[in-house]
Amino acid sequence: MKTLQPAATVTVQASASSKSSVFSDLATKWTWAAEAIGYLAEHDILSGTGGGKFEPEKPVNGGHSVSDAYASELLIRCDR
Repeated sequence: MKTLQPAATVTVQASASSKSSVFSDLATKWTWAAEAIGYLAEHDILSGTGGGKFEPEKPVNGGHSVSDAYASELLIRCDR
């Protein structure tokens, strides 16, 4: 198995989002990430697993990672 290393550091700046409170499972252990995840959900880059949950500890498959990276790149290009 090949280990992938990031080519650069990415900083996400997020503003308060109405979707940051949509994912009930971010309210305890993941409060530090809830705002950024809400921002990405608001821009349809990330979505939860259903039932108001995001499940940040759930494994992500390769296809999901690629689609998330592509959507993030589109958002970055639109933000410029």
